Amino acid sequence: NGLADSLDELRITGGEPLMSANTWKLFDWFNSQETNMRFAINSNLIAKDSIIDKLIEKTKGIRRFDIYTSCEAVGDQAEYIRDGLDYDLWLKNTTRILDETNANLNIMMTINSLCLYSITDFLDDMIELKKKYGANKPNVDLNILRWPSFMSPLALPDEFKKDLHAKLKKWFEEKMTPDLFSIGEYAQFQRLLDYIQVV
Repeated sequence: NGLADSLDELRITGGEPLMSANTWKLFDWFNSQETNMRFAINSNLIAKDSIIDKLIEKTKGIRRFDIYTSCEAVGDQAEYIRDGLDYDLWLKNTTRILDETNANLNIMMTINSLCLYSITDFLDDMIELKKKYGANKPNVDLNILRWPSFMSPLALPDEFKKDLHAKLKKWFEEKMTPDLFSIGEYAQFQRLLDYIQVV
């Protein structure tokens, strides 16, 4: 119990935590305790309804619960970038987490050369969620991929980078408003614009 009393957060990454019986045992432990420790998992949220139902039910007794999931493009592009992803299923399950739990949902975006072609469509989907559930639901986190270098945004030909930068800048100026995006999200997107243009 000493560790449980002093630890601020317990976070499980994967493989996919929802496929492990031990993850569900931890859910049961958190539900049986009076603890302020944060419980967090990384999940691809590609699971059948019965597992998502179980996840939603198990979160109800946990005071501080975070889910980290990853995506940065839409449709076929997202599914090509992330093998095994079903974008429509991912978006459905993401929406269910926001709609049916009090979890903090964090979307980790890995910015690569391929996602830049539909990243604004993806962010439009995130805007729709933020409008419905609140500015921090979900939080988006933009991480620029630098390795392997052939997948970096910098690997694109200059003329493509120029066109994509113009598209991203236009979206940024029109849609990235302070009522929907935090200072941190704003700064990360500005860093991406600078990276594509300057680096």
